[in-house]
Amino acid sequence: MGNKQKLLAALRLRCQSLIEDGYSIIFTTDTKGWYYIKLHHRNGNYVSVIAYYDDYSIIQRTNGLIVHDEKVC
Repeated sequence: MGNKQKLLAALRLRCQSLIEDGYSIIFTTDTKGWYYIKLHHRNGNYVSVIAYYDDYSIIQRTNGLIVHDEKVC
């Protein structure tokens, strides 16, 4: 499995966990440089998860604050 596939697999796992916690996806986009997913919880919280292809990192923000930052590869 290539690095990009590993990155996207890690992104899917993170988002699946958020969905299981009650979040719903409200927006996604895939560009040349990154993959972005925005989720919303009925309690009012917003989460954005961005996977960056150039350095194989994932950053998660909750209500605008970085709560998770990892290098996948």
